[in-house]
Amino acid sequence: MHRPVRFPLFVLPLLVLPWACSGDPDPEDSILGSGGNVQELGSGGTATGSGGSASGSGSGSGGVSGPSGGSSSAGGATAAGGNTTTGSGGESTAGSGGAASDTPVASVGCGKGGRPAGGKVYKAGESWLLFPEKYDGNTPLPVVFGFHGCGASNFGDANRTEFYDLTRNTGFEDNYVIAIPLAISGSCMDQSGDMDRAKNLYTELVENYCVDTARVFGTGHSYGSGFLMGMTGNQADFDHFNWKALAPVSGWKINNQSILVPTMYIQGILDSERKVNGQPSDGADVVAKIVEVNECSATTTPYAVDACNSNHDGDPVDAGCREYSTCGERTIWCRHDDSDYSGTYHGMPCFYKQAVYDFFESL
Repeated sequence: MHRPVRFPLFVLPLLVLPWACSGDPDPEDSILGSGGNVQELGSGGTATGSGGSASGSGSGSGGVSGPSGGSSSAGGATAAGGNTTTGSGGESTAGSGGAASDTPVASVGCGKGGRPAGGKVYKAGESWLLFPEKYDGNTPLPVVFGFHGCGASNFGDANRTEFYDLTRNTGFEDNYVIAIPLAISGSCMDQSGDMDRAKNLYTELVENYCVDTARVFGTGHSYGSGFLMGMTGNQADFDHFNWKALAPVSGWKINNQSILVPTMYIQGILDSERKVNGQPSDGADVVAKIVEVNECSATTTPYAVDACNSNHDGDPVDAGCREYSTCGERTIWCRHDDSDYSGTYHGMPCFYKQAVYDFFESL
């Protein structure tokens, strides 16, 4: 279990997918649906929203809040080990660690059966479970949870959903069990009803299938990112999944974030869906809180990811990834210039799939 942060007496401030959220509501408006108002929620708080399909009042476990101000700064430190590789933007650095060597912790579902037909368990409007061809029901495999962004396209249908698309032809498809809870609203994830749905999917997974409960990873996009990061402010929610590491994309600051966890945070340099003080944001305020909680120094160095071209305009993308030094848990910020999502910089950057997979594999 990840330990809660211990704050020193004095803390110096740090200044720190191709499918995107169509019509993504501003988190300052509502965390429950479009048209409501958000409160800065702590564990056990309540939030209400009117006009959204998931509106209503519910437990605000996770302390999700709208973005607040902050200025950008570079971050990052080189991790030891691994192979040297060329980073985007022409930088190179030592690779981030080697393959994980921890002994798997088998779930109680091991030995209960082989790979489901077609490698898929789909519950209409509720969830997806995807199993690689190597799944045999006896060898525990790592798990990645994907929390989708708002909108019908990200929610998907019986044929696809956002994180189905994002894990095709990747190491996740070959080596991980992929769990995708779907929002009750049919659009945005929220902390009230969707938390129980996500927890129930995890429980179903460990009780009926063979997974490694010590290697459960989380990633999310936009509102799915805020949903995921909200758990870093609620120990009970966090512990239910026993998160090994997180990779949120284009989320927002969690004011009551308190749990140390390895994190790769990704956001565009001019994300116009995540404005701060009325201006496009790069996630500096989000990262400042992560850095504070993960007990990082201000020293950073480049963190290399594979070079790629934007799916939006075809231009070469500078991932802008940097890793912070001497952290309690590894912390990486990818402040990229991929203009995906119709030029708003809010989409999933071209390097996302490989970079997140490599980060999780290094732990």
